[in-house]
Amino acid sequence: MNFVWSTDELKPKTGSAGHDSVRGKKEEDKSGAGKGPAWAPKPVEAPPAAPPAAPPKPFSEPRPVSNAQPVARPSPALLAKPIEESAPVSNLKPDVQGPPVAAPEPSLEHPGVAGDGERAPQGQDSKFAHPRTIKVEALPNNEDEKQRLNQAFVWADFHPTGFYAGARQVLKVKVSGVRDNGPQPEILVGTPNLIDPARPFEDMRSSLVPSGPLGNGDHDVANDMDGIVYIRYVYGRDQQVPPPVSVTLEGDGVQPMPLFRQGVTTDQEWLEMLRETKVPFAEHAGERVILTGLKAKALEFAEGGQKQEELLNTYKNIIAAQDAISGLRPDAQDARDRPSPLRPMVVQTNMNIYANSWSWRAAIGQNYVNDIWWQPTLQRSWKIWHELGHHRQHMQTWSWNALTEVTVNIYSLAARRLVPEIPSSETEHATVEEWNQAKAYLNRAPQFKDYDRADLLVMLVMFEQLRVVFGDEFYHELHRRSRAEPIFYERDADKKHHFMTLAANITGHNLTPFFETWGLWPEERTAEEMGRQPYQMGWDFSKQPVFGGQ
Repeated sequence: MNFVWSTDELKPKTGSAGHDSVRGKKEEDKSGAGKGPAWAPKPVEAPPAAPPAAPPKPFSEPRPVSNAQPVARPSPALLAKPIEESAPVSNLKPDVQGPPVAAPEPSLEHPGVAGDGERAPQGQDSKFAHPRTIKVEALPNNEDEKQRLNQAFVWADFHPTGFYAGARQVLKVKVSGVRDNGPQPEILVGTPNLIDPARPFEDMRSSLVPSGPLGNGDHDVANDMDGIVYIRYVYGRDQQVPPPVSVTLEGDGVQPMPLFRQGVTTDQEWLEMLRETKVPFAEHAGERVILTGLKAKALEFAEGGQKQEELLNTYKNIIAAQDAISGLRPDAQDARDRPSPLRPMVVQTNMNIYANSWSWRAAIGQNYVNDIWWQPTLQRSWKIWHELGHHRQHMQTWSWNALTEVTVNIYSLAARRLVPEIPSSETEHATVEEWNQAKAYLNRAPQFKDYDRADLLVMLVMFEQLRVVFGDEFYHELHRRSRAEPIFYERDADKKHHFMTLAANITGHNLTPFFETWGLWPEERTAEEMGRQPYQMGWDFSKQPVFGGQ
């Protein structure tokens, strides 16, 4: 019996993104009347007086930020160094324990790893619910999507198949439904930065190796290296959306592997696939995310009781919260302000890596995979929030070099607000201690303030104060305007000027005193432009407590 499944089963459902993550959301002014901001800021009230807080710990002299390289719209073909995070070495927060009945730590050496022309023997194909004939929906080209959203990195514009290709095997592929002069699908082999089970301090050698376009008919696709198989079928911004095509993976050049399809696969089917497979990898095709890693780890957490729909829904909520703070809504009138139908990947990478972010994926090191597979850890994982946030940054318009590891956390905090019941003692950042450090910095004499050289989490406080004072709508409008007028700046000075003047224009306030208090000294042109807005602060916004502080 020839089963057929369709990629449209995994399309985001209406309303799955764009909901605000903060209670008390103000209604947006959609009338367009007046010449002021798109939303009218309410009178800003000073925070209530608080009892004297315990004196903060002495603030150490600010450390210089290392010369971060600009994240300037990287091309996937030019694999420069990704944004790399360092593992924390002190003040570690307690990690949420893994599954209550965890299997023994599996060896990374896997006798069934295909390589050097070998084909790993597979178990019963009947255990794998996904068929070989796949109805593939077209997706927008990821470079076009990156430009539309003004994002730093591309997302995956390809579909998981649930099949694994052996090295030096011929992949037999049958294609139908391609229109004349329309786009053609192609096969990709290999997952970006996926850990090599046989060499756990390295990645797999194959990474999205393309077959080239495949028209209607039968094709023999030569494949030199083993890896997970994907199908890429995309259209350009100036093309109409083409109809779905049918792709069949035939023969023994590919074999089924564990694939959890959100809304389709059951937990029991997932367990059976994980126990049966000889392929060392497993993958989730969620509505908003693709997860890829070692089968042994996926099995460990599945046997520990993890419900896969619960896991994928947590990812969906995280990505929706980051959409929302970016001003992306499914019902937005302007197409530039709608969430992407593409998905980011979260990949289990080699043991040398803590966590990093680059085109297509967030990569989490082998020693930290609870964050990927275990929902109680994921829902408080600053690591995941942060790496997915890097994809969202507007690095060429208002996020200058010193902010590479700062503005990313605008999106981390959006995900953090999904779980207000979790105390800051159980998350890595956004703590009262960090607010106290910021207060100590703000209390310095002006000559000892240099915003770009302050501690990264102290710098984040300034951005969070703007959100708390003016509401989430401040960032909605900032992102919308950045997408509507994507003026790309080379110099940091121009990006600073753009951000400060845009912030003043959006809020309707002359923010010169606020930025000066932070040691972000506006140039004359910047102060002059901000001065066109009324000085109606009424109180010092830099005293606004954040992160639960006083």
